[in-house]
Amino acid sequence: MKKKIFIVIIALILLFPIPFRLKDGGSIEFRALLYTVTKYHKLSTNLNEMYINGIGIKILGIEIFNNTKNCDTNKISSSGKVIISNDKIENIYLLDKFLDNTDKYNKNSTSDVVEIVTYTIEGDEILTTLQYTKETSEFTLIVDNTKDKFASEENRGVYSKVYSNSTYNLVKKIKDHDIYLILEADKEKEEPLEDIVICLYDKNLEKNKDTSRTKVKEVSLTAEETELNQLVRYNGILYGKSNGTIDYAGNPNGPIGTINKLVGEEYLPVLSGETNSEELLNAVVDDVNEESLILIYNNEAVLYRAIDETKYCFYATVIESKEKYILVEPLEGSQELRSSDKISIGLGENNDEIYPVGTIVKITYDGMIMESYPAQIHASKIEVKSP
Repeated sequence: MKKKIFIVIIALILLFPIPFRLKDGGSIEFRALLYTVTKYHKLSTNLNEMYINGIGIKILGIEIFNNTKNCDTNKISSSGKVIISNDKIENIYLLDKFLDNTDKYNKNSTSDVVEIVTYTIEGDEILTTLQYTKETSEFTLIVDNTKDKFASEENRGVYSKVYSNSTYNLVKKIKDHDIYLILEADKEKEEPLEDIVICLYDKNLEKNKDTSRTKVKEVSLTAEETELNQLVRYNGILYGKSNGTIDYAGNPNGPIGTINKLVGEEYLPVLSGETNSEELLNAVVDDVNEESLILIYNNEAVLYRAIDETKYCFYATVIESKEKYILVEPLEGSQELRSSDKISIGLGENNDEIYPVGTIVKITYDGMIMESYPAQIHASKIEVKSP
Protein backbone atom coordinates (compact mmCIF):
# COMPACT_ATOMS: atom_id res chain seq x y z
CA MET A 1 0.00 0.00 0.00
CA LYS A 2 2.78 2.38 0.98
CA LYS A 3 4.57 1.52 -2.26
CA LYS A 4 1.51 2.50 -4.33
CA ILE A 5 1.15 5.78 -2.45
CA PHE A 6 4.83 6.49 -3.04
CA ILE A 7 4.43 5.80 -6.78
CA VAL A 8 1.41 8.12 -6.95
CA ILE A 9 3.33 10.89 -5.19
CA ILE A 10 6.30 10.50 -7.55
CA ALA A 11 3.94 10.53 -10.56
CA LEU A 12 2.29 13.71 -9.31
CA ILE A 13 5.65 15.39 -8.84
CA LEU A 14 6.83 14.41 -12.30
CA LEU A 15 3.57 15.02 -14.18
CA PHE A 16 1.60 17.69 -12.31
CA PRO A 17 2.16 21.09 -14.01
CA ILE A 18 2.53 24.46 -12.30
CA PRO A 19 1.31 27.47 -14.35
CA PHE A 20 3.59 30.49 -14.93
CA ARG A 21 2.54 33.68 -16.74
CA LEU A 22 5.23 34.89 -19.16
CA LYS A 23 6.08 38.54 -19.73
CA ASP A 24 5.56 38.46 -23.46
CA GLY A 25 2.02 39.78 -23.68
CA GLY A 26 0.02 37.01 -21.99
CA SER A 27 1.44 33.53 -22.66
CA ILE A 28 1.00 30.88 -19.96
CA GLU A 29 3.57 28.13 -19.42
CA PHE A 30 2.58 24.92 -17.58
CA ARG A 31 5.78 23.40 -16.17
CA ALA A 32 6.27 19.90 -14.81
CA LEU A 33 9.54 18.10 -14.21
CA LEU A 34 9.12 15.93 -17.30
CA TYR A 35 7.42 18.34 -19.72
CA THR A 36 6.36 21.90 -20.43
CA VAL A 37 3.28 23.04 -22.31
CA THR A 38 3.10 26.68 -23.37
CA LYS A 39 -0.10 28.38 -24.47
CA TYR A 40 1.24 31.31 -26.50
CA HIS A 41 -0.44 34.70 -26.62
CA LYS A 42 2.56 36.98 -27.12
CA LEU A 43 3.09 40.38 -28.63
CA SER A 44 4.28 40.13 -32.21
CA THR A 45 7.15 42.21 -33.57
CA ASN A 46 5.33 42.05 -36.90
CA LEU A 47 3.04 45.04 -36.59
CA ASN A 48 0.61 43.65 -39.14
CA GLU A 49 -0.54 41.27 -36.39
CA MET A 50 -0.83 42.27 -32.76
CA TYR A 51 -0.37 38.84 -31.15
CA ILE A 52 1.08 35.44 -31.97
CA ASN A 53 -1.07 32.57 -30.71
CA GLY A 54 -0.37 28.86 -30.55
CA ILE A 55 0.85 25.88 -28.53
CA GLY A 56 4.36 24.69 -27.73
CA ILE A 57 5.30 21.35 -26.10
CA LYS A 58 8.65 20.26 -24.66
CA ILE A 59 9.52 16.88 -23.14
CA LEU A 60 12.69 16.71 -21.06
CA GLY A 61 13.60 20.12 -22.45
CA ILE A 62 13.33 19.03 -26.11
CA GLU A 63 10.70 20.81 -28.19
CA ILE A 64 8.47 18.32 -29.98
CA PHE A 65 5.70 20.67 -31.14
CA ASN A 66 5.32 24.41 -31.80
CA ASN A 67 2.75 25.80 -34.22
CA THR A 68 3.78 29.45 -33.77
CA LYS A 69 7.04 29.22 -35.72
CA ASN A 70 5.48 29.78 -39.12
CA CYS A 71 4.16 33.16 -38.04
CA ASP A 72 6.84 34.20 -35.57
CA THR A 73 8.97 36.99 -37.03
CA ASN A 74 11.45 37.11 -34.17
CA LYS A 75 14.13 35.21 -36.08
CA ILE A 76 16.72 37.77 -37.11
CA SER A 77 17.83 38.29 -40.69
CA SER A 78 19.63 41.33 -42.02
CA SER A 79 17.08 41.86 -44.78
CA GLY A 80 14.73 44.70 -43.87
CA LYS A 81 16.27 45.33 -40.45
CA VAL A 82 18.80 47.82 -39.16
CA ILE A 83 21.63 45.73 -37.70
CA ILE A 84 23.90 47.51 -35.20
CA SER A 85 26.99 45.63 -34.04
CA ASN A 86 30.26 46.75 -32.47
CA ASP A 87 32.05 47.35 -35.76
CA LYS A 88 29.40 48.18 -38.37
CA ILE A 89 25.85 49.24 -39.17
CA GLU A 90 23.79 47.47 -41.81
CA ASN A 91 20.76 48.98 -43.56
CA ILE A 92 21.10 52.30 -41.72
CA TYR A 93 19.23 53.94 -44.61
CA LEU A 94 16.04 52.34 -43.23
CA LEU A 95 16.53 54.25 -40.00
CA ASP A 96 17.23 57.48 -41.90
CA LYS A 97 14.08 56.97 -43.95
CA PHE A 98 12.04 56.35 -40.80
CA LEU A 99 13.36 59.55 -39.20
CA ASP A 100 12.46 61.49 -42.30
CA ASN A 101 8.98 59.99 -42.62
CA THR A 102 8.07 60.59 -38.96
CA ASP A 103 9.51 64.08 -38.48
CA LYS A 104 6.73 66.15 -36.91
CA TYR A 105 7.91 69.15 -38.93
CA ASN A 106 7.78 67.26 -42.22
CA LYS A 107 4.63 68.22 -44.09
CA ASN A 108 4.87 64.97 -46.04
CA SER A 109 5.25 62.72 -43.00
CA THR A 110 3.75 59.26 -43.31
CA SER A 111 3.17 56.06 -41.34
CA ASP A 112 6.24 53.84 -41.21
CA VAL A 113 7.92 51.05 -39.25
CA VAL A 114 11.56 50.18 -38.59
CA GLU A 115 13.14 47.15 -36.90
CA ILE A 116 16.48 47.57 -35.12
CA VAL A 117 18.69 44.69 -34.02
CA THR A 118 21.28 45.34 -31.31
CA TYR A 119 23.38 42.93 -29.26
CA THR A 120 24.18 42.43 -25.61
CA ILE A 121 27.80 42.22 -24.42
CA GLU A 122 27.45 38.43 -24.61
CA GLY A 123 26.25 38.63 -28.23
CA ASP A 124 22.55 37.92 -27.70
CA GLU A 125 20.07 39.65 -30.03
CA ILE A 126 17.66 42.36 -28.89
CA LEU A 127 14.97 43.30 -31.40
CA THR A 128 13.41 46.75 -31.14
CA THR A 129 10.46 47.59 -33.39
CA LEU A 130 9.31 51.19 -33.73
CA GLN A 131 6.14 52.06 -35.60
CA TYR A 132 4.70 55.48 -36.36
CA THR A 133 1.00 55.79 -37.15
CA LYS A 134 0.22 59.11 -38.83
CA GLU A 135 -3.54 58.86 -38.30
CA THR A 136 -3.14 58.83 -34.51
CA SER A 137 0.25 60.63 -34.38
CA GLU A 138 1.63 57.87 -32.14
CA PHE A 139 4.84 55.88 -31.85
CA THR A 140 4.51 52.23 -30.80
CA LEU A 141 7.68 50.80 -29.27
CA ILE A 142 8.10 47.02 -28.94
CA VAL A 143 11.23 45.55 -27.34
CA ASP A 144 11.86 41.81 -27.56
CA ASN A 145 14.69 40.51 -25.34
CA THR A 146 13.54 36.89 -25.21
CA LYS A 147 16.84 35.81 -26.80
CA ASP A 148 18.90 37.41 -24.03
CA LYS A 149 20.04 34.30 -22.16
CA PHE A 150 21.60 36.36 -19.39
CA ALA A 151 18.51 38.45 -18.61
CA SER A 152 16.69 37.47 -15.45
CA GLU A 153 13.47 35.51 -15.90
CA GLU A 154 11.42 38.39 -14.56
CA ASN A 155 12.93 40.88 -17.03
CA ARG A 156 12.89 38.68 -20.14
CA GLY A 157 9.95 39.13 -22.49
CA VAL A 158 8.28 41.28 -25.15
CA TYR A 159 7.27 44.75 -24.00
CA SER A 160 5.14 47.32 -25.78
CA LYS A 161 4.31 50.98 -25.11
CA VAL A 162 2.71 53.82 -27.05
CA TYR A 163 4.07 57.38 -27.13
CA SER A 164 2.19 60.37 -28.53
CA ASN A 165 3.99 62.48 -31.15
CA SER A 166 2.52 65.57 -29.50
CA THR A 167 4.66 64.76 -26.46
CA TYR A 168 7.63 62.92 -28.01
CA ASN A 169 9.70 63.59 -31.13
CA LEU A 170 12.18 61.10 -32.60
CA VAL A 171 15.66 62.62 -32.95
CA LYS A 172 19.34 61.71 -33.26
CA LYS A 173 21.67 63.26 -30.71
CA ILE A 174 25.42 63.14 -30.24
CA LYS A 175 26.86 62.71 -26.75
CA ASP A 176 30.58 62.21 -26.33
CA HIS A 177 31.51 59.54 -28.92
CA ASP A 178 28.04 58.05 -29.38
CA ILE A 179 24.95 58.77 -31.45
CA TYR A 180 21.67 58.23 -29.61
CA LEU A 181 18.30 57.59 -31.24
CA ILE A 182 15.87 59.11 -28.77
CA LEU A 183 12.16 59.68 -28.34
CA GLU A 184 12.70 63.14 -26.91
CA ALA A 185 10.06 64.33 -24.44
CA ASP A 186 8.56 67.80 -24.61
CA LYS A 187 10.19 69.51 -21.64
CA GLU A 188 7.54 72.25 -21.60
CA LYS A 189 4.83 69.88 -20.42
CA GLU A 190 3.58 70.46 -16.88
CA GLU A 191 4.46 66.93 -15.82
CA PRO A 192 8.16 66.29 -16.58
CA LEU A 193 8.79 63.22 -18.75
CA GLU A 194 11.92 61.19 -19.39
CA ASP A 195 13.50 60.81 -22.82
CA ILE A 196 13.31 57.25 -24.20
CA VAL A 197 16.56 55.90 -25.66
CA ILE A 198 15.81 53.55 -28.56
CA CYS A 199 19.42 52.63 -29.38
CA LEU A 200 22.94 54.05 -29.44
CA TYR A 201 26.13 53.40 -31.37
CA ASP A 202 29.63 54.78 -31.91
CA LYS A 203 29.38 57.83 -34.17
CA ASN A 204 32.39 56.60 -36.18
CA LEU A 205 30.20 53.78 -37.51
CA GLU A 206 28.21 56.40 -39.44
CA LYS A 207 31.27 56.93 -41.63
CA ASN A 208 31.43 53.23 -42.48
CA LYS A 209 27.75 52.57 -42.93
CA ASP A 210 26.77 50.42 -45.88
CA THR A 211 24.58 52.82 -47.85
CA SER A 212 24.80 53.80 -51.48
CA ARG A 213 25.43 57.40 -50.52
CA THR A 214 27.48 59.57 -52.82
CA LYS A 215 30.74 60.73 -51.32
CA VAL A 216 31.28 64.47 -51.47
CA LYS A 217 32.96 65.42 -54.74
CA GLU A 218 33.79 68.78 -56.35
CA VAL A 219 30.29 70.25 -56.27
CA SER A 220 29.83 73.20 -58.59
CA LEU A 221 28.94 76.21 -56.43
CA THR A 222 28.85 79.93 -57.00
CA ALA A 223 31.90 81.81 -55.74
CA GLU A 224 30.50 82.40 -52.29
CA GLU A 225 29.54 78.72 -51.73
CA THR A 226 32.75 77.01 -50.65
CA GLU A 227 32.10 75.05 -47.45
CA LEU A 228 31.44 71.51 -48.62
CA ASN A 229 31.80 70.25 -45.05
CA GLN A 230 28.59 72.10 -44.15
CA LEU A 231 25.93 70.66 -46.41
CA VAL A 232 22.26 70.11 -45.62
CA ARG A 233 19.34 68.67 -47.53
CA TYR A 234 15.79 69.81 -47.05
CA ASN A 235 12.67 69.06 -49.13
CA GLY A 236 14.87 67.15 -51.57
CA ILE A 237 17.23 70.06 -52.29
CA LEU A 238 20.91 70.16 -51.32
CA TYR A 239 22.14 73.45 -49.80
CA GLY A 240 25.67 74.69 -49.10
CA LYS A 241 26.63 77.29 -46.50
CA SER A 242 26.95 80.78 -47.92
CA ASN A 243 29.81 83.06 -46.95
CA GLY A 244 27.56 86.04 -47.58
CA THR A 245 25.75 87.94 -44.81
CA ILE A 246 21.99 88.44 -44.50
CA ASP A 247 19.67 90.93 -42.86
CA TYR A 248 16.99 88.63 -41.48
CA ALA A 249 14.15 89.49 -39.12
CA GLY A 250 12.83 85.94 -38.71
CA ASN A 251 9.91 83.97 -40.08
CA PRO A 252 6.65 85.50 -38.74
CA ASN A 253 5.01 82.06 -38.96
CA GLY A 254 7.70 80.42 -36.83
CA PRO A 255 10.09 77.49 -37.54
CA ILE A 256 9.12 74.98 -40.20
CA GLY A 257 11.50 72.10 -39.48
CA THR A 258 14.80 70.80 -38.13
CA ILE A 259 18.02 69.23 -39.40
CA ASN A 260 18.09 66.12 -37.23
CA LYS A 261 20.05 63.44 -39.11
CA LEU A 262 23.83 63.20 -39.37
CA VAL A 263 26.02 61.45 -41.95
CA GLY A 264 29.78 61.17 -42.10
CA GLU A 265 31.69 64.27 -43.17
CA GLU A 266 32.73 62.61 -46.43
CA TYR A 267 29.15 61.81 -47.44
CA LEU A 268 26.64 63.87 -49.32
CA PRO A 269 23.32 64.27 -47.47
CA VAL A 270 20.64 62.43 -49.41
CA LEU A 271 17.61 62.55 -47.09
CA SER A 272 15.54 65.53 -46.02
CA GLY A 273 16.69 66.98 -42.70
CA GLU A 274 20.18 65.50 -43.08
CA THR A 275 23.60 67.15 -42.74
CA ASN A 276 27.28 66.21 -42.90
CA SER A 277 28.21 68.68 -40.13
CA GLU A 278 27.84 67.99 -36.41
CA GLU A 279 27.50 71.72 -35.86
CA LEU A 280 24.25 71.74 -37.81
CA LEU A 281 22.64 68.77 -36.08
CA ASN A 282 19.31 69.93 -34.56
CA ALA A 283 19.56 73.31 -36.30
CA VAL A 284 16.14 74.90 -36.87
CA VAL A 285 14.86 75.49 -40.41
CA ASP A 286 13.26 78.93 -40.22
CA ASP A 287 12.58 79.57 -43.90
CA VAL A 288 13.21 77.78 -47.18
CA ASN A 289 12.61 77.99 -50.91
CA GLU A 290 14.13 76.36 -54.00
CA GLU A 291 17.09 78.75 -54.01
CA SER A 292 17.91 79.39 -50.36
CA LEU A 293 17.49 78.11 -46.82
CA ILE A 294 17.69 79.93 -43.47
CA LEU A 295 19.03 77.91 -40.54
CA ILE A 296 19.02 79.05 -36.92
CA TYR A 297 21.88 77.69 -34.81
CA ASN A 298 24.26 79.16 -32.26
CA ASN A 299 21.55 81.85 -31.85
CA GLU A 300 22.23 83.14 -35.36
CA ALA A 301 20.42 83.06 -38.70
CA VAL A 302 22.68 81.59 -41.39
CA LEU A 303 22.05 81.61 -45.14
CA TYR A 304 22.43 78.49 -47.30
CA ARG A 305 22.24 78.38 -51.08
CA ALA A 306 20.89 75.57 -53.29
CA ILE A 307 23.57 73.49 -55.00
CA ASP A 308 23.44 72.22 -58.56
CA GLU A 309 24.06 68.53 -57.91
CA THR A 310 24.35 67.68 -61.58
CA LYS A 311 27.80 69.26 -61.78
CA TYR A 312 30.33 66.97 -60.21
CA CYS A 313 33.67 67.09 -61.98
CA PHE A 314 37.25 65.82 -61.84
CA TYR A 315 40.37 65.71 -63.97
CA ALA A 316 41.82 62.48 -65.35
CA THR A 317 44.26 61.01 -67.85
CA VAL A 318 42.93 58.91 -70.74
CA ILE A 319 44.62 55.50 -70.56
CA GLU A 320 42.45 53.67 -73.13
CA SER A 321 40.32 55.11 -75.93
CA LYS A 322 37.66 53.14 -77.81
CA GLU A 323 34.79 54.02 -80.12
CA LYS A 324 32.11 53.64 -77.44
CA TYR A 325 34.01 54.35 -74.23
CA ILE A 326 37.20 55.70 -72.69
CA LEU A 327 39.10 54.45 -69.67
CA VAL A 328 40.63 57.15 -67.47
CA GLU A 329 42.84 57.40 -64.39
CA PRO A 330 41.85 60.24 -62.01
CA LEU A 331 44.65 62.70 -61.29
CA GLU A 332 46.45 62.52 -57.95
CA GLY A 333 44.52 64.32 -55.21
CA SER A 334 41.04 63.85 -56.69
CA GLN A 335 38.31 62.26 -54.60
CA GLU A 336 37.48 59.87 -57.45
CA LEU A 337 40.92 58.28 -57.17
CA ARG A 338 39.91 57.06 -53.71
CA SER A 339 37.03 55.16 -55.31
CA SER A 340 39.04 53.60 -58.15
CA ASP A 341 42.28 54.08 -60.11
CA LYS A 342 40.43 53.22 -63.32
CA ILE A 343 37.06 54.59 -64.40
CA SER A 344 35.16 53.60 -67.53
CA ILE A 345 33.04 56.27 -69.23
CA GLY A 346 30.55 55.49 -71.98
CA LEU A 347 30.81 58.17 -74.65
CA GLY A 348 27.15 58.44 -75.64
CA GLU A 349 26.55 62.03 -76.78
CA ASN A 350 30.33 62.61 -76.64
CA ASN A 351 30.86 59.92 -79.26
CA ASP A 352 31.97 62.34 -82.00
CA GLU A 353 34.99 63.52 -80.03
CA ILE A 354 38.46 61.93 -80.09
CA TYR A 355 40.27 61.38 -76.79
CA PRO A 356 43.81 60.10 -77.49
CA VAL A 357 45.64 58.11 -74.82
CA GLY A 358 47.58 60.50 -72.58
CA THR A 359 45.05 63.35 -72.94
CA ILE A 360 44.05 65.22 -69.78
CA VAL A 361 40.26 65.61 -69.64
CA LYS A 362 37.80 67.32 -67.31
CA ILE A 363 34.79 65.09 -66.69
CA THR A 364 31.44 66.38 -65.44
CA TYR A 365 29.02 63.74 -64.16
CA ASP A 366 26.02 63.18 -61.89
CA GLY A 367 28.03 62.28 -58.78
CA MET A 368 27.30 58.55 -58.86
CA ILE A 369 30.15 56.02 -59.19
CA MET A 370 29.28 52.37 -59.85
CA GLU A 371 31.46 50.20 -57.63
CA SER A 372 32.70 47.80 -60.30
CA TYR A 373 36.27 47.48 -61.55
CA PRO A 374 36.98 49.50 -63.48
CA ALA A 375 34.46 51.81 -61.85
CA GLN A 376 31.80 53.33 -64.11
CA ILE A 377 30.19 56.76 -64.29
CA HIS A 378 27.73 58.54 -66.54
CA ALA A 379 29.40 61.70 -67.88
CA SER A 380 27.31 64.66 -69.03
CA LYS A 381 30.36 66.47 -70.37
CA ILE A 382 33.98 65.61 -71.30
CA GLU A 383 36.37 68.48 -72.00
CA VAL A 384 39.90 68.09 -73.39
CA LYS A 385 42.32 70.14 -71.24
CA SER A 386 45.66 69.05 -72.72
CA PRO A 387 46.90 67.15 -75.81
